[in-house]
Amino acid sequence: MTAPRIAAVILAAGQSRRMGDQNKLLLPYRGQPLIAHCVAQARDLSDIIIVTGHQAEKVRQAVSCKRARFVHNAGYEDGMSGSLKAGLAAVAPDYDAMLVMLGDMPDISREILSSIIAAYAPDQGRDIIIPVHQGRRGNPVLWGRAFFAAFEDITGDQGAKSLLTTYGPHVHEVESHSPAIFRDVDSPAAYRALALSSD
Repeated sequence: MTAPRIAAVILAAGQSRRMGDQNKLLLPYRGQPLIAHCVAQARDLSDIIIVTGHQAEKVRQAVSCKRARFVHNAGYEDGMSGSLKAGLAAVAPDYDAMLVMLGDMPDISREILSSIIAAYAPDQGRDIIIPVHQGRRGNPVLWGRAFFAAFEDITGDQGAKSLLTTYGPHVHEVESHSPAIFRDVDSPAAYRALALSSD
């Protein structure tokens, strides 16, 4: 059986409003910017698409991965939905699915990504894969191509959460032993906690 082709779509367009005057994706963590860690964890995927917006050039410069492709969401101020659509539009038509990752979650390991990808089996009704830890859902989320068109219906900063409800029967949960699936850096307090966890 041919392995499914899955593209990583990394959302890196936000304005980091809760971080004050700092772009959270550029903050240092273990010797690299946050966004660089996220991209590095996705290196096993055959296509890596990074959606930029706020401070796009600085974000590009923070990523050293030569295989990564960048697409720009000119309407990034309108919220996450535009970035999702921009990333989706860049996924090649011969790809089976996209793995939507958040650029401010540097502790999502390759093992977590592998477990999500391994669970994808559309012929068995496992079209949308989401990690869970102690009964709580997190990120990233894998979406099969059958649901790509549904992203046209999302607006503003809601992301794709509403689609998880709409297509609930197609959602398959994968148990994760790590709380990293919740650990996004969206505030100074979250960044301090992240820094402490790496000591």
